[in-house]
Amino acid sequence: RSTFDEPWFGHRRGLPVEAALAALGTLVLVARTVGGRRSGQLVSAEAVVGVWALALAVGSGLNLGIDWDRYYLPTAAVGLVLSGMGAAALVDAGRRMLSR
Repeated sequence: RSTFDEPWFGHRRGLPVEAALAALGTLVLVARTVGGRRSGQLVSAEAVVGVWALALAVGSGLNLGIDWDRYYLPTAAVGLVLSGMGAAALVDAGRRMLSR
């Protein structure tokens, strides 16, 4: 809700940076989870974060018809974690490019 209404970049360009970073973070989370399973790990930290994000998104999503702030807070936490993962992936990619 606030991700699409408040950021200055979202108003100027039409896409909030947080949403793009969260989408990238989701892709990174899925890739790391699948990669961990292929390497033989039973449960990785990324898998735990993925289950947490999915549980919060589904559990809160069922109640989003009620416009109470307490139902938006868990989805904001998921968005922040995924945005952070996306930003970290961009920083890591930038470091790799600069070190070559």
